[in-house]
Amino acid sequence: MIASRRIAVPHKVVTQRLEQNLLEIAVLWLFLMSSMTFVAYLNAKDVIQVAVQRLFPAEISTKAHMFWVAINCRVAQSNSCAHNTAMVNN
Repeated sequence: MIASRRIAVPHKVVTQRLEQNLLEIAVLWLFLMSSMTFVAYLNAKDVIQVAVQRLFPAEISTKAHMFWVAINCRVAQSNSCAHNTAMVNN
């Protein structure tokens, strides 16, 4: 039988950790809302559609399409890693 032990954590520590988690959620939520607002604005101005039409021709080979998807994934990943590193260092 496995015995479980309870570790007493001071109320102040629990409150501090909860506030930190809520702050992180709030920051992520605000980032998401601002990003969605910006994309909606660009979409309303047809910036996204024009950019896609310029970047991608009417017909594209599967090989070229996979290349562009890989490049976009790599850029998004590097931006995400840089953002996470900056958050950890702060």
